[in-house]
Amino acid sequence: MAFLAPLAIPLAIAGTAIQGLSSFQQSNYQSAVAKNNAKIADQNAERAGYASQVEQMRSDREYRAQQGTLLATQAASGFDVLGRSQVMSRANLARVRGEQAVDIREQGLFDVRNLQQESANFLGEARAQKTAAWMGLAATAFDIGGIAAKSPKVKKAVSSLIGGSRSINRGATGSW
Repeated sequence: MAFLAPLAIPLAIAGTAIQGLSSFQQSNYQSAVAKNNAKIADQNAERAGYASQVEQMRSDREYRAQQGTLLATQAASGFDVLGRSQVMSRANLARVRGEQAVDIREQGLFDVRNLQQESANFLGEARAQKTAAWMGLAATAFDIGGIAAKSPKVKKAVSSLIGGSRSINRGATGSW
């Protein structure tokens, strides 16, 4: 094992670098997934808006058919279709039809808003993952610097670069 001692610091640096790059790649991947999820949520919001419009049109069509059936039934009964009771029952059906249309429209808007909020949340997650990727890479650089600083060769090189402490003997008297 003594033969691995000179390799300990380079191996630690390489391991830290690989781990940092892997973390960077993973965070970038998660950012891309979140962006894709945001696009899907936006597409689903569009579909929800369209689906609620279609549902409202179908509901209106069904109520109009019911109104036609009601009018035909009233006319076939022999009563005057302009009688108070007959007019009120058709008006009630029309009111229910309108309320149903509003309910469908409001539910559609609610669904669209929720999906748009989901999209915004995914975009926020994508930005956070991108930031985490870069911060992790910076932390890896500091970790590598810390590992390298433990090396005697690096300490000596840094000391010579910054002019480490050394005693200078200037003559026999010790004065300048």
